[in-house]
Amino acid sequence: MNKIEIVKQAFDFDNPEGAQHLADNFQGTDSVGGPPLDKASWVGMGDLMRASFPDINYVIEDIHEHGDDVMVAGRFSGTFTNDFDGSAMGLGVIPATGMKVDFAVSTQTISFEREKITRNHSTDTGPDAGLAGFLKALGAEMS
Repeated sequence: MNKIEIVKQAFDFDNPEGAQHLADNFQGTDSVGGPPLDKASWVGMGDLMRASFPDINYVIEDIHEHGDDVMVAGRFSGTFTNDFDGSAMGLGVIPATGMKVDFAVSTQTISFEREKITRNHSTDTGPDAGLAGFLKALGAEMS
């Protein structure tokens, strides 16, 4: 399987085995200073997203290899059907709105080691990036 196919499977919320493509030393990072997420935290965040947005989808708008990495541009789309329990992040529970949410994600750099994803780095910056942008899309604000 090539790197692009690995990324597509790892980003597919309907694929229960997507996490198998993450290396044990995986790190999820961003350009706005969010705390890095290890593999367990990354998978846990995906579980939270699926619980809150049962119809969640990651729409890939562009994907291509760039040297040893894969660059992905896309967005999350789904209906905020169930409360988002951000207690583990100090956010408390954000009540569901029933609204369709389209959360843009610009380019992410996906790094590999031996056919496993070792890093997902979001290059988004600005007020709509990272956790603050996600909360804004939900109609909530960071305190």
